[in-house]
Amino acid sequence: ANQMYRITFGSINFAAYRFKGWINEKGAAIAKEDANGIHWVDTKDADTGATYYYPEITVFDQTQPMTFIASFEAKTACTLTFTSSDENKGTVSASVNGTSIISGNNTVFDEDSVTLKAEKKTGYKFAGWKVTSPADSGVTFEDATAEEITFTMPKIKTLTIQGVFEVDPEYLNPDCELTKVELLKQDGTLVKQ
Repeated sequence: ANQMYRITFGSINFAAYRFKGWINEKGAAIAKEDANGIHWVDTKDADTGATYYYPEITVFDQTQPMTFIASFEAKTACTLTFTSSDENKGTVSASVNGTSIISGNNTVFDEDSVTLKAEKKTGYKFAGWKVTSPADSGVTFEDATAEEITFTMPKIKTLTIQGVFEVDPEYLNPDCELTKVELLKQDGTLVKQ
């Protein structure tokens, strides 16, 4: 009688490890093609959304022994520091895959989706995002002047990004609004209002 077996994962930390595929006992990759009683099933991890696949094997009386080894690689862990050029002019915040993080006290993995958000204070404007370290980070922004941006974390150990704020020359402070103008003589008498 034929028997069907499914090889699945127990608890895998998909946040820190990337599934590479299946290999045999000699370390050779097993092709992802349905053949010889093997059917491949695509699936997604419910917690992280990571995609992977597993074999369903139908064993017949004449089936030869098979070995399936799941192959993983560790993702690169990075500490992300995000700062404001001047906290009096504006603040910055960040989230990874939708979860808020604290600057300098976090672990972000390569390929994680990072969102940075700048909030300017009254009288100032946001000038843009600047990678301050390392210079060769490989981080690119679709629009470095957008107050909210999302980028993919590269394979690096540390990354520092600064939100740059500057004085808004078009800002008119209500305390400086002219409501009444008078022309006076030196002695203080009114000439024109």
